[in-house]
Amino acid sequence: MRHGWLAAALLAAGCASTEAAPAAEPEAAAWAAVAGPGPEHAFLAAQAGTWDAAGKIWASPGEPPLELPGKARNALILDGRYLVQDYESEFMGHVFRGHGIYGFDRIRGRYVGVWTDSESTIMMATEGTADASGKAVTRSGAVTLPGGTVRRVREVMTLLGPDEMLYEHWSADGAAPERKVIEVRYRRRSP
Repeated sequence: MRHGWLAAALLAAGCASTEAAPAAEPEAAAWAAVAGPGPEHAFLAAQAGTWDAAGKIWASPGEPPLELPGKARNALILDGRYLVQDYESEFMGHVFRGHGIYGFDRIRGRYVGVWTDSESTIMMATEGTADASGKAVTRSGAVTLPGGTVRRVREVMTLLGPDEMLYEHWSADGAAPERKVIEVRYRRRSP
């Protein structure tokens, strides 16, 4: 099996005797079929490279957004299975850093992501699907804020062309309607 040790370990954990070994063969074949990148990973690959970022944050409804120029370095890892983003911007007089990892779970058929940054200790996990064009992925999740309020989040990454993409982030606390709070327009600096 090409993806050897981990798949073998996962399969072996369920095979306590040699009698169970033949049952593991179909499992091994199923595992191998989803172990590598699939066609959905092209969405992630299109985002690899170095990008200039024009960010906007709406702190309050009806107020003009804060303009936050930044940069992102996106790299494919683990043979194209995941995209890692390192983001940097200046935010209210200090450097803001963010780190995300994104993938496509071929078993569940869902795009997945985890985001962390220098403004909190929250790890925001989201998951979702692509639109019919395959050029936009919407992921949703929730985070718990200080005080226990649960904030729903929805984020959309849209490929506008080979050298431009748009990230949009909406959120809502409790039963409140969601509102757009972040927008980042990316322009490719280099592949």
